[in-house]
Amino acid sequence: MNQRILKRAGWGVAAIMALTLNATDLQAQATNGKATVRAIRGGDAQYSVIKAGEWSEWSKLRVGYNLYQGSKIKTAGNTTVDLFLGRNGPVVRVTAASGLGLDTLSFDDSGAQTIIDTQLDLTDGRILGRVKSLIDASRYEVKTPSAIVGIRGTEYDISVDSTTTIIEGSAVVAFSSGGTVTTHVVQQAQTFNPGSRSVVGASPAVTAPIEAAFQEIRPLADETAEQVVEAVVQETGAPPETAPGTDPTVVPIDDGGALDPGIPVDPAGGDEEIATDPVTEPRVDPETGEDAPTTPDGPVETSIPAAD
Repeated sequence: MNQRILKRAGWGVAAIMALTLNATDLQAQATNGKATVRAIRGGDAQYSVIKAGEWSEWSKLRVGYNLYQGSKIKTAGNTTVDLFLGRNGPVVRVTAASGLGLDTLSFDDSGAQTIIDTQLDLTDGRILGRVKSLIDASRYEVKTPSAIVGIRGTEYDISVDSTTTIIEGSAVVAFSSGGTVTTHVVQQAQTFNPGSRSVVGASPAVTAPIEAAFQEIRPLADETAEQVVEAVVQETGAPPETAPGTDPTVVPIDDGGALDPGIPVDPAGGDEEIATDPVTEPRVDPETGEDAPTTPDGPVETSIPAAD
């Protein structure tokens, strides 16, 4: 019987408990992945990279640039960016007026099946993505200021307020509520808002524009890496290149934990209370300068037995 370790992580004002697999080190034999800028529609987009613990100045993003873990992008109010992540995706669309960090992009293909580790940090706006089916040891997560969304083989639409719409497949949303971490399974054709704890069937008014976007995204998701190179050459006259200032060898940004993709949940949906650790005293997060939760005895670490 495996054990899952519950750890405290403070992100801004909101507090989210993070679940990790203690049996698998996803970085053990990992190769760094990359995100190729496949398309930019509309106006301007920019990127920044982390160096010596600090973010660089914003630079203009161009079609064909390869970005790596430790990068982030932002889009103008009339701009969308499509990223081809290859094994780690394959495709993410960053919508207008949005910000997205590439915290971890890595994969391990040394075994019979490829294990991927994709961790995205949505700081503003909204993203859409298409994710191929993943094996149990893989991890694909979207972090927002108030939740972690664990993705399997899924078409998703996630906003910075953690509202999650699933077009195909399912996702697990882990969020903090009154010092307690709760998870909820969002099923296909559902929209879930952790703030209001509301689950609704995705109405045509909601799904129509999302479906229109996926009509453009799905063909990109079906492209091979070679086809992406050909498309970039056709558009820019040159093959993809490392974005200036980025480092293909940079280590991933450690967020202090991640959602266990194997967390047992009610397949019919519904909230599952997985920890009851009321926050009693604040402390200051050294990275953000904001209050981060703790208990009188310090950060919490509790083992929870997995389901048989």
